[in-house]
Amino acid sequence: MKREEKETELSKKIDYLAATTSDAPVRASQNFFRDIVSSGGELSLARFQMVGWTLALILVFVASVVDKLSMPEFSATLLGLMGLSSGTYVGFKFPTKDGK
Repeated sequence: MKREEKETELSKKIDYLAATTSDAPVRASQNFFRDIVSSGGELSLARFQMVGWTLALILVFVASVVDKLSMPEFSATLLGLMGLSSGTYVGFKFPTKDGK
């Protein structure tokens, strides 16, 4: 490729990125925990649930591995509750009529 062709291609890519980049303001980080449980600066119940389930299952996993030196077997009830919680989280991801 000639230099002019490369510059033209690069210019097209820069224009594409500029057109597709979001104009949403970037929020400053408050702290790690607050960042992962909030959405748009407000506490999100769905995100809090996901963090809570993740931490609970990490504790169960580590305790089982340390105590029995084996992989834990999670009950069907626990897996069902996790599925409901994950479904709630995904449900909140769909946009509403007002665009939020």
